[in-house]
Amino acid sequence: MIKGFSLCISWAIFGMLMPCFAQNGPTTPLFCEGENPFWTLELDTVSAVFQRTGNTLRAFDVPLVAIAQGRTDPKTYSLINLSAADTAIVTIRNSICSNNVTQTIAPMTIDILTQEGSEAVLLTGCCTVKE
Repeated sequence: MIKGFSLCISWAIFGMLMPCFAQNGPTTPLFCEGENPFWTLELDTVSAVFQRTGNTLRAFDVPLVAIAQGRTDPKTYSLINLSAADTAIVTIRNSICSNNVTQTIAPMTIDILTQEGSEAVLLTGCCTVKE
C-alpha cells in the first residue's frame, strides 16, 4: 500500500501503474481540478475546500462517504456546509484523466454536482494524491 492506495496495472492505457481505491477507499487527501470553468477541490474523508475562479472559497464537512456496493470503485462523498446551507456530491473513479490546461495525466476522474444560487452545476475534472 502506498498512501492508502493499492497499485493497479493499466495495460490498456499507456501501460501505466495507477493508484486504485483500497477496499475502504482512499484515506489520503486528494487534489482535484477542472477547466472551463477552472475550479479546484482539496478533499479527504473529513473535510473539503472547493473554489471556482472568481468565486469565494467554500469549506465543507464530509459526513458521508460511500463506495458502490460489491465494488471498490466509484467512491462518492457528501459535502455539507450547514452554516451556509451549501452542499455538493462528489464522485471519484479510478480512470485515467487528461488535464488539457496543465498537460498532465491524472489517475482519477471526478464529477461534482453542486449549485450556484438556484442553478444546479455539474463539473468534471481530474484528481491526484495531494502532495
